[in-house]
Amino acid sequence: MSLKSVFVTFIFLFFGLTAQSQPLSVPDSLKQKLQGLSEPEQAQTLINNSTSFLPAKSELARFLCNEALTKLEQIEKDHPKLIAKANYVIGESYYYESDFKTARPYYEKACSMYQTIDDTSLCAETKNCIGLTFYYTGEFNRAIQEFINAYNLYSELKQKSDMADMLTNIAMIQKETGDSAKAMKNYVDALAVEEELGDSASIAIISNGIGLLNMDRDSLDLAFQYLNRAKDIFHRLGQVSREASVLHNLGMIFQKKNEYQRSLPYLRKAKELFKQEDDIMGEAYVLHGMGTAMSKLKLYNQAEKDYLEALNLAKEHDLPLLIRDTYKNLYEFHNDRNEYKKALKYHVMYTQLKDSLFNKEKADQLAKIQTQYETEKNAREVQNLKLENELKESRLKRNILENKIAYGLAGIFLIILIILLNRFLENRQANRLLESKNKEIEIQKAELEDLNHAYREMNKELRTLNSEKDTFFSIIAHDLKNPFHALLGLSFLLKEDYPKLTDVERVNFAGEINQTSIKIFQMLENLLAWARTQTNQIEYNPEYINLSEFAEELYENTITQAHQKDIFLSFDIRRQHQVYADALMLETVIKNLITNGIKFTPRGGAVRVKSELVPDSNFIKISVFDTGVGLTPEEQGKLFRIDRHLKKTGTDSEEGSGLGLLVCQEFVKKHGGKIGVTSEPGKGSHFWITMPISDRT
Repeated sequence: MSLKSVFVTFIFLFFGLTAQSQPLSVPDSLKQKLQGLSEPEQAQTLINNSTSFLPAKSELARFLCNEALTKLEQIEKDHPKLIAKANYVIGESYYYESDFKTARPYYEKACSMYQTIDDTSLCAETKNCIGLTFYYTGEFNRAIQEFINAYNLYSELKQKSDMADMLTNIAMIQKETGDSAKAMKNYVDALAVEEELGDSASIAIISNGIGLLNMDRDSLDLAFQYLNRAKDIFHRLGQVSREASVLHNLGMIFQKKNEYQRSLPYLRKAKELFKQEDDIMGEAYVLHGMGTAMSKLKLYNQAEKDYLEALNLAKEHDLPLLIRDTYKNLYEFHNDRNEYKKALKYHVMYTQLKDSLFNKEKADQLAKIQTQYETEKNAREVQNLKLENELKESRLKRNILENKIAYGLAGIFLIILIILLNRFLENRQANRLLESKNKEIEIQKAELEDLNHAYREMNKELRTLNSEKDTFFSIIAHDLKNPFHALLGLSFLLKEDYPKLTDVERVNFAGEINQTSIKIFQMLENLLAWARTQTNQIEYNPEYINLSEFAEELYENTITQAHQKDIFLSFDIRRQHQVYADALMLETVIKNLITNGIKFTPRGGAVRVKSELVPDSNFIKISVFDTGVGLTPEEQGKLFRIDRHLKKTGTDSEEGSGLGLLVCQEFVKKHGGKIGVTSEPGKGSHFWITMPISDRT
């Protein structure tokens, strides 16, 4: 079992990296070995010696492998195993620098080449490395699949120790995703194998994993026993980084017991050992734990300093799990100090990162969509094949018919030689039959062309509808996400800190929750209205409506919103004006236009509603004028279109998704009317609609 394959199975067991400060070159001792060798032999020597520089001089190891690959560039097909090993070592060099995403393609190339040459053992080892790169970037589903693949390959080779390593890695993922029962079973099975083989380092690593799992399950005394066992073994073996990791874990046990003062000696010793090994990532995790201890001991300045230093190191090395946990601790830290604004910021950041790491539901939905797409694609291919077969069958029938006619004509010709009259009559009959069959074939061909045309048009319409649906739901998903995060954060803070808050703060929190809920409700209301119009599920009940009376009700419904922004709202509606329309749809349209006018008009402005007959038509034009910020021509071009989303903030930072205007457009079309806008930046906007005046329009 390789040192690295076991060492990397736990989140706190990392190698350090050493930066190169001088230009890289082949060491003199190695240059002597290269003298007199052919280029392939030099390449092999460079690759074999590169591993000795890992992990301390990872950049030099990478340089040597790249030099070897250059020598093999023209003959790489003759040396697949050397090429594979060079890529593997380059992957290792990036891995030890914590650049997991860059390491992954080199591992994958090495794995592919090992598969080509049927080297199952090395293929399994590279799959394990690939799984670890996915683990440290938070992609757990892909990580566990690679570990399972590696386990199966080792199982074919009956390599028990390596199989136990993979069980340990799988348990590590199961622990992280909350499946503690399966994780414990895999740890216990792996430990039994390693105790049978007498591998002390592996026994210590698995003991550390079982200790962490028991700590998560609050079996702290049992966790302490396993971790102490791991610490003693690592100390005896002289494995400093591993000993530092276990010391950190022991410190966290005392924190779980709320004995923060007792945790500090363990954490300080761990930090000292990590520094000694130049292990920056291990130091980052220790700083995170020290920040928690300092916070609980009310040493707030030191706590915040430790947290922020840990966060910077985690971001620098792309450690999403540590970033997530540090966001959570910073939120709790600021919340305990009644710094609600900072607490809310870190709570939102923690929630968003947590969702992105563990949103299995989205992955399932994506798989479902992909399956649906493949099903529809196969159905279309079957339909095309069916049409093609029908066309071939038609051609075959025509060929058979033509052959029959030819044989018939030959027979008729012989008969005509005997009896001229019969020849004449039967030849005419054959020609008529041929014309009839040709007409039938032409008719079938025309029908097939019509079917193909109809299919193409239907396919084009489906693609357009699917594109609009995708665009629409991406708008909804984007615009609903932020208010929901704010709503969750505010309600959580209100629940957690209710006794600490003053009455004024409670009222403010409740007010913000109410406003956010109203925004979400309005967006959902527009979404449902638009969806009903697209599926023809909304009822259309037109009637004669007196606009003057209708306007009075609208005024009562919108005047409060106008007063809140100190906006003058007026209606210029003729008493004799009436329209033939659905009252609920008309109210939705005009109310949306008035609300938009208020939203984008600064305080002290005005919004005016006016009606007038459209000359030489049976329509009435209803206009909404405002003195607001206006729209540029580019912004006007994005209105009323689902494929060009315009998101514009109101004068008091009111948010809007632009969905209301899409609903207005659908309702106006339902009445046979039109909707439009005239606007200039800084000079206000004029939105208008036309409505029929009778049912005969």
